[in-house]
Amino acid sequence: MKTPAIAAIFLFTAAFLLVGCSSPRITPSPPATSFPVAVGSQLEVANASTLLPVIESSPPGTVVTKPIAPAETAPTPEGVTSVATGATETQAPAEPEFSGAGFRADPQRTGAYHTQGVDRLNGLKWKFVTQGGIVPENLRKYSTYPAGAVQSSPAVSGGMVYLGSNDNYLYALDADNGQEKWRFLGRPDEFAKPGPVQSSPAVVDGWVYFGTVANSLFALDAKTGVQKWRFKTGSAVLSSPVVVDGKVLFGSWDGFFYAADVSTGEEKWRFKTGDKVWSSAAVSRGVAFIGSDDGRLYAVDIGTGKEKWRFQTRGWVTTTPAVSNGVVHFGSFDGHLYAVSAQDGREIWRFNIGSAVHSSPAVYDGVVYAGSHDGTLYAVDAGTGREVWRFLTGGKVKSSPAVADGTVYFGSYDSFLYAVDAATGQEKWRFETGDRVSSSPAVVDGVVYFGSDDGHLYAVR
Repeated sequence: MKTPAIAAIFLFTAAFLLVGCSSPRITPSPPATSFPVAVGSQLEVANASTLLPVIESSPPGTVVTKPIAPAETAPTPEGVTSVATGATETQAPAEPEFSGAGFRADPQRTGAYHTQGVDRLNGLKWKFVTQGGIVPENLRKYSTYPAGAVQSSPAVSGGMVYLGSNDNYLYALDADNGQEKWRFLGRPDEFAKPGPVQSSPAVVDGWVYFGTVANSLFALDAKTGVQKWRFKTGSAVLSSPVVVDGKVLFGSWDGFFYAADVSTGEEKWRFKTGDKVWSSAAVSRGVAFIGSDDGRLYAVDIGTGKEKWRFQTRGWVTTTPAVSNGVVHFGSFDGHLYAVSAQDGREIWRFNIGSAVHSSPAVYDGVVYAGSHDGTLYAVDAGTGREVWRFLTGGKVKSSPAVADGTVYFGSYDSFLYAVDAATGQEKWRFETGDRVSSSPAVVDGVVYFGSDDGHLYAVR
């Protein structure tokens, strides 16, 4: 017979798992209705190898600077009308104005914050513990996801900090003192299981948008947390939304890249890739750039959902690309950091890291910064692809770096948040948490906000 203590543990565990620690699974995407469906690659997997770029067996740290891999010519998909043919072709629109907050600082996802940084660490301003973070350490091992882990990256807007957690909640906190204003359970409906919130929120015009593992993208009132609408997908939404031109753009594990109306959630178009979409879209001059587990980076017209070009790598493209000066920078699980033309997808250079790149690159003052599973943050010249410096940590670097005021901030699986000099790579300071740091920091007005797998959001200054 079980003792009362053991029985209590089993009851607590069952209750905790029921609240939403369910593993995502890929389910068939809902069929298209009246909206256009922009079809991506029509190539069979067996034929894809004919289009793969040649990957030299060069040692890590080397760079290839010739345009080895031309982008594939995108077919004009059925049901989608080309708007850039012959005499009707127009100049690309200017960069959209952005006054909100979201993953990687801006729609181009550069990771560059134009604000005061933290050159010298004074200490902790405050920390906030999530509901899952309150779960006793000895019970956390029973959850499908790290209980309460903050792997979502915070968005800071209007004196509030918004963040998601693996405990299935999106939180809104006072940026000054860390006090909770409201929390929202990412549950599709009252009968469905909620899902972890690993998607990083976007805050624009008083609304906050975010995805969940429970096959949904939500839109809430940023002040009250009241739901405005929900968009249902065929699988988990870990992609972080970007809001431009009246649309919310995001990817899903069902293999689609979606555009929904910001006010109503009505689907405008969807674009089919060949596999899961973890990546979040970067937008520049009317074109969205997004990766897929099919190994490709896609360029998609945000007005029509039509593919402009695609670029093939030899590994998953889970990183969020960064666009700067007409160049798209992104990493791949094939161990390379790439630079390709935003105009036509032609390769400019690739840098061989030699280990998977899940960290999304930042671009600042002519340098690209990206982390790798080998535990290193790399700084690479944006023009030539030559290494400038590297900084070694004690664990994987899946956190995407943020750059502000001459300092690069990023986390590591060794439980530290690091601050290093953007020009030299010299460490300025480090801050220790209780677990891995895969959340990407946000820097606003002399404060760095970031999450940890220990169930806390930290504000340091």
